[in-house]
Amino acid sequence: MKIDKCPVCQSTEANVETDAQMVCRCPECFHLFYVPSEQEPNASSFLHFDLLEEIGQGSNAIVYKAWNKLDERFCALKLFLCPDFADGESDFTKEFEFAASLIHPNIIRVFSGGSGGRAEYLESELFESMDLNDYIEEYKKMPIDDAIAVGCEVCKALDYVWSNHLAIHRDIKPHNILLNNEGEIKICDFGMVNEHGEWFDELKIEGTPFYLSPESISGDYQDNRSDIYALGVTLFHLIAGEPPFDDPSLKKTIYARLESSVPDIRMFDISVSQSAALVLQTMMSVDPDDRYVTANECLDDLIRLLNEEPPELVDATRPKINH
Repeated sequence: MKIDKCPVCQSTEANVETDAQMVCRCPECFHLFYVPSEQEPNASSFLHFDLLEEIGQGSNAIVYKAWNKLDERFCALKLFLCPDFADGESDFTKEFEFAASLIHPNIIRVFSGGSGGRAEYLESELFESMDLNDYIEEYKKMPIDDAIAVGCEVCKALDYVWSNHLAIHRDIKPHNILLNNEGEIKICDFGMVNEHGEWFDELKIEGTPFYLSPESISGDYQDNRSDIYALGVTLFHLIAGEPPFDDPSLKKTIYARLESSVPDIRMFDISVSQSAALVLQTMMSVDPDDRYVTANECLDDLIRLLNEEPPELVDATRPKINH
């Protein structure tokens, strides 16, 4: 199949010719586009999937609403940017197998994965929803009780993954938390999970690292407390309408996250209670030992906030976790 120009910006710099299916990126507008092979019945087919409509793009993948002709079901099909195969195929297999093993009501279910031509894919449940980044763009803020309720559901998922697999998400942020019209919350993109210290990919910081924990930036040991930190920043953003560290300079943002205590959210919204402010500061403590030990411990305090009860926070005298 030959593509002469980008289907979005029409740039001829995006021309490509291939005998196999693949996903490419336009060098002009950076839009990702799918190139089918000559063997596909039409331009909207990939293996045994009919591609019905594009529903999103990430930094390295296109997501389609699709029809699985073998299993006769609608699904979300993610086609990944054509990789430079080295260890990539084995890493992808690890990611897929791990993601498929996660079965929890607050985690997007992954059904299948593999490759066709030069395109790797993941098939997951179709969850008609918007992500929290889109929510922030449309509504600016979320009512505090609703944001705390979101935090409760995310904590349940994070505790399940850590308790059962000693694994973490590593990329908790509004883009990866989905909300539907019924108020259901699900986390997506567990493909970047590292299982207790094993990295699938080297950490790459792209753009302003609003949600990354200090230890993920510095390359230090990470556990579930890193996800708790990222969730704290996400809730701060939802409630305040902006993240706690937001500087045009990437360098200043990183240094602030590494060296400065998180600001009191009441500087952004005076209606937030002292109890809620303290819970968020605990979640986002620079030192992981000053955060909640588990997502379940964090969940308990979030529930206390919803019940208008004082949070327990953490005992500053408790023994530090042995890395």
